[in-house]
Amino acid sequence: MEKDSHLAAIMFTDLVGYSELSQENEELAVELLKRHRKIVREILPDHGGSEVKTIGDAFLIEFSSSIRAVKCAAEIQSRFFSYNSLQNKEKQIQLRIGIHLGDIMQDGDDIIGDGVNIASRIEPKAKSGGICISGQIYDQVFNKVDFSFEELKEVDLKNIQQNIRLYHILLPWEKKAFQPTSELKTKSSSKKSSTPVLVIGAIVGVIAVAALIFMYIKPFSNVDGNSIAVLPFENMSADKDNEYFSDGITEEILNSLAQIKELRVISRTSVFTYKERTDVGIAKIGRELDVSHILEGSVRKAGNKVRITAQLIRSKDDAHLWSQTYDRSLDDIFQVQTEISEAIAQQMKIKLVGATVTERRGLTNKPEALELYMQARYEMNKMSEKSLHKAIQLFKDAIAIDPEYALANSGIADCYIAMEEVNHFKYYKPDDIENYSNAKSYSQKAL
Repeated sequence: MEKDSHLAAIMFTDLVGYSELSQENEELAVELLKRHRKIVREILPDHGGSEVKTIGDAFLIEFSSSIRAVKCAAEIQSRFFSYNSLQNKEKQIQLRIGIHLGDIMQDGDDIIGDGVNIASRIEPKAKSGGICISGQIYDQVFNKVDFSFEELKEVDLKNIQQNIRLYHILLPWEKKAFQPTSELKTKSSSKKSSTPVLVIGAIVGVIAVAALIFMYIKPFSNVDGNSIAVLPFENMSADKDNEYFSDGITEEILNSLAQIKELRVISRTSVFTYKERTDVGIAKIGRELDVSHILEGSVRKAGNKVRITAQLIRSKDDAHLWSQTYDRSLDDIFQVQTEISEAIAQQMKIKLVGATVTERRGLTNKPEALELYMQARYEMNKMSEKSLHKAIQLFKDAIAIDPEYALANSGIADCYIAMEEVNHFKYYKPDDIENYSNAKSYSQKAL
């Protein structure tokens, strides 16, 4: 019996350099593969993408719409671009994406047909971190989405007889001077220009080596003695959905410590890059962040009860200077943050003047409002359109409990600003004026 076929947009993704990395560092390769899969799977539902299967480090994904497939690919690459900007080179994830529109047939849980075969051949034509689409996809989307394309010349797809046009999508962060790998260098790349290029390359190489040597062998004696990084607290709750709470506690302690003028505190953006980097030791983190002390800990939440464990570690010799466990109810959570901050200041021999630690504007004294605020921040940091809308509602719920909660108003303003960035990468034009107007309004309420 002949199988029914249907038209679909087919996407193939592939991790660049995964096979080589697996041979050199299998543990790191598996870590990056898991991270890659998690990010892609978070994005697919927003665009109607259906994961057919994974093939090693690759995804096979089906879409009912070419536009949805292209927007999904753009958001995936946008997310990895943002992710990579916060990672060391060895932890960066580079992805190639290929998309084709063609007939496919269902084969159990799998799909087969020319559409699948062609899409699998298009993917290797994409540049690292890029998207390559077939002419069939281009014809469907070129006047319906807000980005540019470059056609690849002299295309040869392995074992594909028919003539397929291919296009590279120009993403916002890519240079205009993109040259497809299938094109030969022009004669203008003459020997005359090679000497200065080699000289510049040599200089850059020397500088890079010098920087690496400085990073890895610089003595801790140059580190500011009153500096600290608050690593993301581990969620030890039975309910893994409570991760928002452990992240929120981390941010609250970090912000509380930042009020101590004599203490240099590393930003949230920098410290949260270590949330997935469990293989990095304290000494190396201290060197990378240029801090003398590290605060790490865990949070266990069950109903209205919370257990917070915190420990202060000296970076240069991994020595534990202080450790404390706090068993409290949610009603006492504000006091715990203050106690931890004051204990750290005492251990680091920083003299506090008056109520230095507790003098923070815009806070709430209502535990229910604080918990909603933590959930909102957790959603906001996912930086997707769906999560930002959810965060805005959670911030509003917090304000409903405490109308004077200035930080929640500020959070809504942050969401509307972030919405512009997210929508820009998704390649459709939002109502810029409305978003910025809302951001301004909530910023004024926070003051």
